[in-house]
Amino acid sequence: MSAPKVHLKSLFIIKTTDSHHIKISVLLAVRNEEHRILPCLEALAALDFPTEQIEVLIGEDCSTDNTAMLIENFISDKPHFRCIPIKDTLGDARAKANVLAHLAQEARGKFFLITDADVRVPPTWAKAMQQAVNTEHAIVNGVTVIEGTTFFERAQSVDWMLAIFVLYQLSKSGIPQAAIGNNMLLRAEAYFEVGGYENLPFSITEDYQMFCETQKKGWATQQLFEPDVLARSEAMPDASAWFTQRLRWMRGAMRIPLQLRLPLMFLSWQLPIVLGLSFFAPLLSLGIWLSLAIFKIWLINIASQRLGLRKTFFDALLYVFYFQIFYGSLLLLHFLHKDKKLDWKGRKL
Repeated sequence: MSAPKVHLKSLFIIKTTDSHHIKISVLLAVRNEEHRILPCLEALAALDFPTEQIEVLIGEDCSTDNTAMLIENFISDKPHFRCIPIKDTLGDARAKANVLAHLAQEARGKFFLITDADVRVPPTWAKAMQQAVNTEHAIVNGVTVIEGTTFFERAQSVDWMLAIFVLYQLSKSGIPQAAIGNNMLLRAEAYFEVGGYENLPFSITEDYQMFCETQKKGWATQQLFEPDVLARSEAMPDASAWFTQRLRWMRGAMRIPLQLRLPLMFLSWQLPIVLGLSFFAPLLSLGIWLSLAIFKIWLINIASQRLGLRKTFFDALLYVFYFQIFYGSLLLLHFLHKDKKLDWKGRKL
């Protein structure tokens, strides 16, 4: 049975008064992660941050594999780590949002650092994220890139890097547009001011929902793009998993302002548009496609240099074709599946 909705701001004031020495609470939602949880926990244990000022809260969401046992064994000698079993729902929260809602109730830090079980953060992560936040920020986003060696994995790596680089450029221009739910700092005060996930309408893209709600309250969001907040994640293993993940994200993307949604749709359907144009103006069509491809390759070069990553011209060219094929298909699938429930770790949402 769902718990009644409550306003949590007063609870936050009491908690921070009683435990002012805890600066950061890392919130980690896990479900059926036995094959990836240990590298994630090892990275969190290696954070260059005083252990008396940080806590790591792990919400174990009814896993049916060995995830819970692996966590308990790992944290047995780490008093600043806690594993919290998630057995019910709070308000309207579900899936990852429900786990985060439970963890936020337990957290004592002024800032929540949120990541995922398939992510490995750098030792500098907590310190760099905290140092970047100022009094106006509810959210600070880090950078996550994909690791892998196959063509598909390499294309995904460039995809993540370039998408976050675009968000970084928008943020620098005063136009923040998203939150990165696997590499994010969230101010506890702002979280409780909007009511917490249990008091928000459920969204399968809970990070974007929190971004929107904090923006309504007048809080700012900052996107970072530097090696100190660069985390590594796993690639989607195949096209089916990729489309399942991206369809969830597309639900959130379709809520962004129309002036940004239209360019996204054009870029996604750039290939069929240019091919259609080629029947009437082949040289213009080729010129448009080459110009956009060169622009993307140029951005990839700038972004990779800033992060100290090695991306070859082949990686950039691979990404150009990957983007056209996969995102064009994704947009079509979104409209075909927009009223259907989507899968999240074995649950239909």
